[in-house]
Amino acid sequence: METSYKPEYLRSVDFPADYTGPFYEKGGCQACRNSGYRGRLAIYEVCMLTAGLQEMVTAGRPYSALKEQAIKDGFLPMRGYGYAKVMEGQTTLEEVVSVTTTEMEGT
Repeated sequence: METSYKPEYLRSVDFPADYTGPFYEKGGCQACRNSGYRGRLAIYEVCMLTAGLQEMVTAGRPYSALKEQAIKDGFLPMRGYGYAKVMEGQTTLEEVVSVTTTEMEGT
C-alpha cells in the first residue's frame, strides 16, 4: 500500500530530496503473519580499502577524512543502501530508519 511523508520528516532522516517515486508501508496477511514482510532483506555496507584509503589510514588521518575519501571511492553507507531498497519498493522507510543509525556526533 502506498503512503506519503512530510518533507520535513524526509529531510530529518536525510532521505534523497530528488526522489519522486512512491513510498510503501507494510501491510499484513496470513502468509507473512501480519508482519508486512516476506523473507529477509539484508542491508549492509562494504568499504573497499583502496590505495588512497590505505595511505590515509597509515598516516593516521581522522575518521571524517577517511569517510569522505571512501565515498569518493564509491562507498555507500548502510542507510544509503537501505534508501536504495526503499526506492526499489523492497522495504519501508520506517524499517530502514529503525535498523540503521545516523552518524555519531564528534566522529
